[in-house]
Amino acid sequence: MNHTLWLCRCIEYSIPDILAILKTQLFIPITELIVKAGYPVESHHVTTADGYILTLHRIPHGRTNNHMETIKGSPGGRAVAFMQHGLLCGSACWILNEPNNVGAYNLADAGYDVWLGNARGSKYSRNHTYLDPSEREFWQFSWDEMGKFDIPAVIDYILASTQKEQLSYIGHSMGTTMFWVAMSEHPEYNSKIRVMFALGPVAYVSNIVSPIRFLSPFIKEMEVISNFLGDYEFFPETSLFVSFRKMTCKQHNRLTVTMCENSLFFFAGFDPVHFNEDRLQVILTHEPEGTSVNTVFHYAQMINTGTFQKFDFGRRHNLAKYGQEAPPQYNLTKVTAPVVLMSAQNDWLADPKVIIYSTFDLKQPKIYVFDVREIWDPSLSCIIIILFYVKVF
Repeated sequence: MNHTLWLCRCIEYSIPDILAILKTQLFIPITELIVKAGYPVESHHVTTADGYILTLHRIPHGRTNNHMETIKGSPGGRAVAFMQHGLLCGSACWILNEPNNVGAYNLADAGYDVWLGNARGSKYSRNHTYLDPSEREFWQFSWDEMGKFDIPAVIDYILASTQKEQLSYIGHSMGTTMFWVAMSEHPEYNSKIRVMFALGPVAYVSNIVSPIRFLSPFIKEMEVISNFLGDYEFFPETSLFVSFRKMTCKQHNRLTVTMCENSLFFFAGFDPVHFNEDRLQVILTHEPEGTSVNTVFHYAQMINTGTFQKFDFGRRHNLAKYGQEAPPQYNLTKVTAPVVLMSAQNDWLADPKVIIYSTFDLKQPKIYVFDVREIWDPSLSCIIIILFYVKVF
């Protein structure tokens, strides 16, 4: 593949009529965003073993469909790339930059069949066979269930749809956590992974500096309050929140731009140098997306214990669920698929030192720690695409 071409495309920057173009991309479905960028798109629905109905967005080929080169290691057509988003994101997070700077589009143009996942509870995966998002039971999950149920169901669906035996998995932040859970709980799925690219991988989180860390000492009290108030969704898409984003983040003054930038940087880290302010309005109309409160609590629990463990329901419920008082740890030695770990110096969630520690358990790790102050959110920076493709492909 032509790395030079991709690099040049990534640093292209077109100014004319940018505001007019941006206005057409606000508060529209991801499928319309993809079509406006000139790419084909399909929506697929997958039902998990525990009844959640997930939406997948597929970009089956590039803008022209003439690029039918055989990807190395994938005879008989296009290789499959599955991209799983991180915390408080959805499938849109992969496509919110200018089209020439979007990793999912670059992959499609390079000959890949690209699938974008949506974890349970996110904007496009809020359906269930018998539960409703207004019910408490719908939100009784964390990334444990996402890894245990969502990822296997999605992998099976994609491989069946494409008639392939393997796919490449690209995970960002929580998308990597889900992968570790899936492969450790279902080791037979390792053989279905050609390679796993972990952008800002998260397993052990004892050293993170994200604000989640400041929640961790009060996690038990917060769980009690959450249960008492019946508040089980984190960052719900309320009309008040949507109105705030519409009124505030569409303003073109320094104060509101800075405020909206910081709302994006709050959980993962600051990178004002590489942040593309021209896309701020588009990004803020699609992110953040909601998840369950337990998803955030699960990370906070692990900050307290320093381990990569299952959700702690308390001693009594742990005995009923796990057969022991303390939640068991995930066994990363069962992750045998080839893994490429990619981190950055200012990632608040994925400390490079902790990532290196995680490799002691993995069977086939390769590590890339970028010596730049770069945030690992795929919707925020062109430099991610530059580094990602030059390093990996």
